[in-house]
Amino acid sequence: MPLPAFNALLSCGLMPLYASFAIPAGLLMWHRRSEVFLPRDRVFRLGVKAGYFCNAVTIVFAVFINVFFVFPATLPVQASNMSESSVPLATVPVDSR
Repeated sequence: MPLPAFNALLSCGLMPLYASFAIPAGLLMWHRRSEVFLPRDRVFRLGVKAGYFCNAVTIVFAVFINVFFVFPATLPVQASNMSESSVPLATVPVDSR
């Protein structure tokens, strides 16, 4: 398997994985970490500031990684070595309707 195809295969699996971490963290921040979504009697509890910090780091890291996963692995970029991971990631949500 050529290197660009292998990178695209890995990117297509990892980009939704990072998005699945960022979406709940973003929703928690959107709802201001309310007790409706985070009960008081949970086992692992961070403070308010540490919780917001961890959620923000999760979102920033996921966006950073998802942007850089679609970059090509080598330079100069040509048709034979470009990253093709954005094509399946764009067609799956459109095709699943």
